[in-house]
Amino acid sequence: MKKIAIVGATGNVGEIIAKKLKNKADLTLFSSKDALNFKGFDICIFATQDDVSKQFVPEALKAGATVIDASSYYRLEKDVPLIVAPVNGTEVRKKLISSANCIASPLSLALNPIKSFGIESIHVSTYQSISGAGRSALEKFEKEKVLNLTPQISSMMDDGVTQEEYKIIHETQKILNLECDMSVIAVRVPVLRGHSMSVSVKLKQQLTLEQLSDIYRHIKEIQFLGQEYKTPAEIEGSDLLYIGRVRINALGVHMWLCSDNLHRGAALDVVEIVDLLLNAK
Repeated sequence: MKKIAIVGATGNVGEIIAKKLKNKADLTLFSSKDALNFKGFDICIFATQDDVSKQFVPEALKAGATVIDASSYYRLEKDVPLIVAPVNGTEVRKKLISSANCIASPLSLALNPIKSFGIESIHVSTYQSISGAGRSALEKFEKEKVLNLTPQISSMMDDGVTQEEYKIIHETQKILNLECDMSVIAVRVPVLRGHSMSVSVKLKQQLTLEQLSDIYRHIKEIQFLGQEYKTPAEIEGSDLLYIGRVRINALGVHMWLCSDNLHRGAALDVVEIVDLLLNAK
C-alpha cells in the first residue's frame, strides 16, 4: 500500500481528502504547522496556503515523493500540469502536479464537452461561499452573520481584475488548452458552503438543447437538469457538478452551475489525481 502524507489535514479540504483516501493508502496526517519530514512517502498532498506550499513542496520533491499541490502557488507554472482528472487526467506524468481553483475546476468540466463546437468567448459571474476563504473565515461568519455581497475576492490588480478572477481565467484556459475571450466577475456571497456560477458561452457552431442534454447526460461527474436547477443548500456533500437553467439562443449557451466547493475544485480533485497515480501502470 502506498504511503501518503497529507499536509493541512486539519483544514476543511484536508479533512475531506483524508476521509476519501482512508481505505486507499497508508495515510500520515499533518497540520500545516507541524514539523515536516517527507522521507519514505510515495505521495505528498498539500492542502495548504501558498506560503506553506512554497516552503515545503521543494523539500517533498527532494525526498523523492510525487507531490499534489492544492494551493495556487504552482498552478500557472508552465512546466507544472494543472489537472482536473475527468478533463485532462492523461497529463498526470510529472513529479509535481497542481489541482485547480474551486471555480476553474467545475467550469472546465462543464466547458470541455462543448469545446469541439468552437468556443469563441466565455463570460462568467461567480457566487462563491464563505467556506472558499478557509475555516477561519467560516468561523468568523458564523459568529458575526454579516449578510452582504462583496464583488471582490482577493486583491485588485491594476486593470480592475481581481487575483481570483485572473486565476479563474488563466487556469481554465490552461486546463482546456484554450485561447478565447473570457471575462469573470467573482462575488463572495453569505452562503456557508457551495459555489455557483452563471455562465454564457458563445460557440462557432450551432448547438441544440437536445445535443447538449445528450452530451452532459453521458458524463458521470455531471447531473444535467435542463431548465431545472440546484442551489448550494441542496447539494452539500455531493461530488457532482449540477448544470441547470440551460438556455440556448443567438447569443450562445447560458447555464447555471452549482457544486460543493470543498469537493469539486478541492478535495475531490486531489483524490481523483491520487487515483490516477495509484492506478498508473
